[in-house]
Amino acid sequence: PNREVLINYGFKCNAELFLYYGFVIRKNIYNYMLFDIKIVDSPSSSFKKFILSKLSRTISQNVLRVSIRGNILEEEIMKYLRIVNMAPEELTSYHITLAAAGVEVSPSNEFKVIKTLHDLLIEELSRYPSSIEKDRALLVEIEPLYSEFPHLKNIGYFSLVLR
Repeated sequence: PNREVLINYGFKCNAELFLYYGFVIRKNIYNYMLFDIKIVDSPSSSFKKFILSKLSRTISQNVLRVSIRGNILEEEIMKYLRIVNMAPEELTSYHITLAAAGVEVSPSNEFKVIKTLHDLLIEELSRYPSSIEKDRALLVEIEPLYSEFPHLKNIGYFSLVLR
């Protein structure tokens, strides 16, 4: 009686916190995004898969699944993208050692890596049916309801943070 009640929410991403508890944490280190990186069939694809398997990565049906955790781009995804995007002439022990160590392989490889990452992020964003601007406009539109339903304001704000 008359004691503070404490809750441990555990190690959860913002999507889980919002869904189950109705709030989010800015810069939540437990956020993550999953990406499926397609390995295009080519004469060198089986060798690339072999290299990735040596780095403890599982490939299923020519797809490598990786995640970005927290709010930073992990070096791991860059390492895997460098290997996946290697040109046949870059598949030497020297270049593979560089890529496995997380070091740039070549300017042309790095360009392909950034392009692939860009395409993955665009694909991820396309899963959202609207833009942030449209969401903000909708929040302004429902502002008159805040006095009757004050919780709507928080839900709208958290939805924008999650986006």
